Amino acid sequence: MSEQTREDTVDKHHGIANSVESDGLDANAITWRVIVGVIVFLIAVFAVVEVTGIKFQEARTNATTITGYPKLQETRIEANRLLSNYEVLDIESGIYRIPIDRAMELVAAEASVDGSLTAQ
Repeated sequence: MSEQTREDTVDKHHGIANSVESDGLDANAITWRVIVGVIVFLIAVFAVVEVTGIKFQEARTNATTITGYPKLQETRIEANRLLSNYEVLDIESGIYRIPIDRAMELVAAEASVDGSLTAQ
């Protein structure tokens, strides 16, 4: 076998052009490793984002529980005050605020006296 034929056989065996020297690396293996690495990286980033989002939501819930929606609390306190206290609104016109429970009692008593309240 001639020297030229032997070199051509070696080069064809490794799948390289005659003018390129082999570096011993498998391009397919490297490509797959890079693809797998990118996928693992993306999964890790997704997991970190999800865990961070969950922790943020827990912190937000805890902060809300601790503060208790101050505006909501203020509104409820004011509504309770308006529904449960007597107050003069306009003395000249004779307009007064009475507690809601007392107002319902008066309306029910007035309806039963007028006969407009029927038992069902």
